[in-house]
Amino acid sequence: MNILQLAQCAVGKHKRDRKNVRRDEFDYHSKCVGCGKPMIRGATGWHVTEKEPVGAKPTGKNSKPVSPPPSPPPAG
Repeated sequence: MNILQLAQCAVGKHKRDRKNVRRDEFDYHSKCVGCGKPMIRGATGWHVTEKEPVGAKPTGKNSKPVSPPPSPPPAG
């Protein structure tokens, strides 16, 4: 979190984290660098949303592949 940006968040001026943009089938998602709230890119720019992205994939040259969680060991 960025303390200076957090002050801007308090008055509604959120800024998306450029390094952690994710894309699902339809939209781009990120988080605010100040408060960590989820953001989505709309027709008029980036906006805070209550919805967390489901199945979003990382984009950009610095993105890392998302690996599934490890499976539990077999019972036996």
